[in-house]
Amino acid sequence: MVAAQEVFGETFNAEASFKRDGSQSDHLFSDGDEFTVANLFVSVLHTPGHTPACIAYIIGEAAFVGDTFFMPDYGTARTDFPGRDAQALYKSIQRILALAPDTTLYVCHDYGTAILKEFRFERRLQIS
Repeated sequence: MVAAQEVFGETFNAEASFKRDGSQSDHLFSDGDEFTVANLFVSVLHTPGHTPACIAYIIGEAAFVGDTFFMPDYGTARTDFPGRDAQALYKSIQRILALAPDTTLYVCHDYGTAILKEFRFERRLQIS
């Protein structure tokens, strides 16, 4: 979060009063952090590349991967944003692909294609 605030604050010429220390958030998560929401156990996976602040939340057999991984018709996140890093994105995708094979990925983007017209938000991570 702090790295993203620094990058985007500079890129968009944010005023000096714009704090770049993450203080706008109640809590900043780091790779490997664990927490609970009600009775759900959540672990944090830092997945930089699209932006420096990207993370995935792993809950049981589900992974909420944000902008790191898209549906198969669109592939992965873009690396044309400020603070992007194609090598970091590649490593982040490898970390996601290393999750248990029965993991369901919940993604943020599906734009559909001429063939796949129904929008979807989840895919199984069964790698053969």
